Amino acid sequence: MTPAPPRARGFSRALGVVLFLALAGCLAFLAMPAGREFLFGARVRVASKDPAAPPAELAALFGQALKQGLAPAGVDTALLRAELIGMAPAGGAAAGRHHFRWEVPLPRGVTADSAGMIFLAALARFDGKAVRIAKGGNGGPSPGSTSGYLRGDTWVEALFLESDDRQDGRPRVALLVAEFGYQELAKSSDELLSFARGITVAIHPNATGARRYADLARQKGLEVVIDLPMEGLDYPKNDPGAGAILVDLSEREIIKRLGHAFDQLGGAEGVHTLQGALAVEDRTVMRTVLTEVHRRRVYFLDSTRTAFSAVEALAAELGLPARRIRPALDWPKATSAQMEARLEELAATARDRGLAVGIVHPYPGTLAALRKLLPAWAASGLEVVPISEVVTVPKAASTPLR
Repeated sequence: MTPAPPRARGFSRALGVVLFLALAGCLAFLAMPAGREFLFGARVRVASKDPAAPPAELAALFGQALKQGLAPAGVDTALLRAELIGMAPAGGAAAGRHHFRWEVPLPRGVTADSAGMIFLAALARFDGKAVRIAKGGNGGPSPGSTSGYLRGDTWVEALFLESDDRQDGRPRVALLVAEFGYQELAKSSDELLSFARGITVAIHPNATGARRYADLARQKGLEVVIDLPMEGLDYPKNDPGAGAILVDLSEREIIKRLGHAFDQLGGAEGVHTLQGALAVEDRTVMRTVLTEVHRRRVYFLDSTRTAFSAVEALAAELGLPARRIRPALDWPKATSAQMEARLEELAATARDRGLAVGIVHPYPGTLAALRKLLPAWAASGLEVVPISEVVTVPKAASTPLR
């Protein structure tokens, strides 16, 4: 038999190597643990659709892709805040899914709209399904929320915080002190009044001594808003209190309860959600609430965790100043050292972006930190301002993607 020419023998050996590597790759893939995610080129394939597979790994890969996309736009990816919301409870649009959120401070010149496109490009690398883009603010920093599914049990969301382009360049912090004057926090609320300036306080209209604390705060030159109890996703297990805005109330009853809340405090400069994740998703309920808030010429703050709040969309339609802000920075047993660190992070964001907004409570650790930091902030040129200075009419409604 005539031997094959050298070129043919070389080709056969190369083909054999390729086939061997391909077979080895297939066997390795089949041997992969169920539920693991692996990068293949520019896309992500899920080796298993098993709902028990850990979604945290998939979310971590998505976070890396998001950072890779944002870095060329000038975003400081070291400032990205990743937050595991957990398993979304029943009742919301993301019910039953693991919910991951990234908070992304944007530099000057980068809009929430353009950052949202980067999010969608990262989502496409995972064969994900986009759900919605919410526009940023108008005339000041406001979050734009973009969200979608990585797979059936994993929900991802990014809050893009636009920069404040004030001409004077002086950084500002707006602090909302929620649950101000509650009976168990009465002593610390009194202490806060003795030294804090420029903050805004939120008071439950049906709390004991609510009117007294509202009057005391005004005497100190502080802005007062209503801590409006609203129905959450876990109601009635977690009851926001008397006079709550519930989703099954009539329009007339909602307006009546809102009027009572304003009367209890002798008026207010704004309204803040106390719980309320289910209520803010209900467009009918929120249209009634926000129409009445607009009629009274005050602003609205939404600090719920839901990605499907109707607040910004309706506020844009009504021309109502409104803002979505992240949940509280503190917790009841936080130490002063822990709160100093959290508040200094807020201050660093303000110095970097021009503005930062945070929610705290009159807890002992928070008060100790504020007593130390407020004078230091003032000395460094960081200004503490009322919430009314940073709330504007959203420039566009949230847009569901089909």
